[in-house]
Amino acid sequence: MRECMETILLAEDEEAIRSYFERALKEHGYNVLVAGNGEEAIEIFRRNKEVVLAVLDVSMPRKGGKEAFEEMRKQNPRLKVIFMSGYSADALQDSIEWIVGTPLLQKPFGQEMLAKKIREVLDTQ
Repeated sequence: MRECMETILLAEDEEAIRSYFERALKEHGYNVLVAGNGEEAIEIFRRNKEVVLAVLDVSMPRKGGKEAFEEMRKQNPRLKVIFMSGYSADALQDSIEWIVGTPLLQKPFGQEMLAKKIREVLDTQ
């Protein structure tokens, strides 16, 4: 395991998926904070100012990823995000007003794909 680098907030309502990606990201050296829904993600974010990236499921109970991100961004405008969803990008576009250029990972995807996308997003200004 590498030494911890950046702190990532991972919000996913399916426990098996959340645990899988939490372990994978820790193996890649990230400090990972996890939440089971959008409201929990916002609370964790408020208490942890070192979070530099949020990886959020678009559709979660009690608050979706987009709504959670909007609230977190008010506290830290420099916060970066990656959304993930089991829905197609076209279906999402129809159901929510999408932020153009926002990274979206289509489920299912593997841990290497997630790690690569995180590094890509963190390394952009």
